Amino acid sequence: MAQESRLAVTIDSRGAQREAQARQEEQRRAAAQEEVRANAREQEQIADAGAAGQRMRDDAAKLAATVSCPATDTTAIARGQAARRVALGGHCLFRHMESAGLAL
Repeated sequence: MAQESRLAVTIDSRGAQREAQARQEEQRRAAAQEEVRANAREQEQIADAGAAGQRMRDDAAKLAATVSCPATDTTAIARGQAARRVALGGHCLFRHMESAGLAL
């Protein structure tokens, strides 16, 4: 009877150990799954940010393609400078005439 009692205790002890090991393994797997989920969420956020950045670069390239840069066109620069001189001259003439009492 003593042997049977020891055998029962040993079996119970081994059963408890197996159960504890099974719980630990389950917790390890759950932690690994959560880590995979967190990594997937992070990668998704990075991909979303990358896609948004790419859209911004594409939009900037489209805008740059539609806007002409007059600085490379010397004729356009010359026309702009001439127009600025005419406008300044007209403004100066108007102010001079106004101060002299001559209104147009």
